[in-house]
Amino acid sequence: LGLSSLTVDLLHALYLGVMNRYCAVVLWFLFSSEIFGTVGTAEENLQTAVLIIKSQLMAWYKDHQRANPSRVLTRVGDLTAKMVGTKHKPRCKTKGAETFGMALFLTDMLRKYSVRLGSAGKRLERAGSALLRLVEIWDSCGRVMDAAARQSAFEQYQLHMACMEADDAYTPKHHILFHLLYRSDWLGNPRFYASWQSEAKNKLLKASCRNVSQATFEATVLFRMKSVLAKQLKRPAK
Repeated sequence: LGLSSLTVDLLHALYLGVMNRYCAVVLWFLFSSEIFGTVGTAEENLQTAVLIIKSQLMAWYKDHQRANPSRVLTRVGDLTAKMVGTKHKPRCKTKGAETFGMALFLTDMLRKYSVRLGSAGKRLERAGSALLRLVEIWDSCGRVMDAAARQSAFEQYQLHMACMEADDAYTPKHHILFHLLYRSDWLGNPRFYASWQSEAKNKLLKASCRNVSQATFEATVLFRMKSVLAKQLKRPAK
């Protein structure tokens, strides 16, 4: 690969991992709670709940923007039943940047309906708040994190893990994130080496690899990359 080392990054371990899993669990907790009412079959109830959450999410985006004009969230363009999986295999098909806004929204939803959601809702709200506080800690620090900040980050993640234990929703990325926290002592603040920009190049790479012969794959891809990059930058290839 031409790389000297590989490490855990926020995009894949947190936003596409732990936080995404949290959103999936909360979505299905809300669906199962029947706070949106029942209208017929399980499929009909799901469709109704998804439409209601989508409507509230779009309204929440506007309210959040008014209250936080300097904070720009990447918004989910749509929310459908296909994006949330099933009760036994919950999913949240959002991109990394979209997941953060979804987590903010769902944590607010748990607060909004806290009286009707009981102790389980409060537990999930604490789990979400701990993840969001973890992000705040990283955002408030420079490249080098002091011992107090690193300890606080560990504590917030431990709180999240403890609150999610009852849902049995752990994945390997829940373990991997502990390594990211541990290595921040010598790798620094994780938000400075997340692979957001590198991930954005995947679309470019896919365009270069499309319809390439396997026999001359490497040479052809390298040649086509120049052409694709030139088109993206709107200048002639050299």
